[in-house]
Formats: sequence, structure tokens, C-alpha cells
Amino acid sequence: HSLPRSLEEKRGKMAHQLRQLLLQLSSIAGGPIFADENERRAYAGFLLDGCMDALETILTENQQQGRSIEESDFMCAEVIDLVTMLNRLATNFRVQTLSQLTSFPRFLSAMSMVG
Repeated sequence: HSLPRSLEEKRGKMAHQLRQLLLQLSSIAGGPIFADENERRAYAGFLLDGCMDALETILTENQQQGRSIEESDFMCAEVIDLVTMLNRLATNFRVQTLSQLTSFPRFLSAMSMVG
């Protein structure tokens, strides 16, 4: 049972737009938005955790299907956007902040997997 093509295309476009919004949100790293460093760190942690959950789901599905990174649809739009978001988080929040998060080891592991 599959969706009509037009509905599938609309979902794909909406998913892309939502990922773009998340990419923009990952660029907010400072200024008067955060009351203090703890709030800033919590924001970075929320974004990092969500990104890692999504990326790990994709990687796990590939592994369960017995496909290596090279054999899979690994460079699909979702993965590219998630890796871009991880890059922005690393650039904007720096290792000093990210290393204080409980999900930092997951971040390092994912970055080593995707290169």
C-alpha cells in the first residue's frame, strides 16, 4: 500500500522544509536569546540529541538491512541534512560546550562513521 505520488511528493517537500528549519535553529548559538550558559548548553543538548536519534535510526535501519555505508542510500537528503546540522552545532557551540553534554560520545561516534 503506497501513497499517491502527489501526497508522497508533498511529504517529501515538507520533510525537507522541516529539516531546513532545524538547520537554521542549530545556527542560533548566542546572544540575548539565552539567559545563561546552562540554558545555552541545554539548547545545544536538545538539538544534538534529536539529531543523533534521527541519524542513529537511519544507520540502524541500514545495518539491519545488511547494507554497508557504501552500499546504501547513505547520502540521502536526510543524512546530508543531519550531518550538516551536526557540523553547525560543532561550529556554533564548539567542543567546549558540546563535550559537557551526555550525548557527546554519540556525536563523536557518528562523526567517525560518516566521515
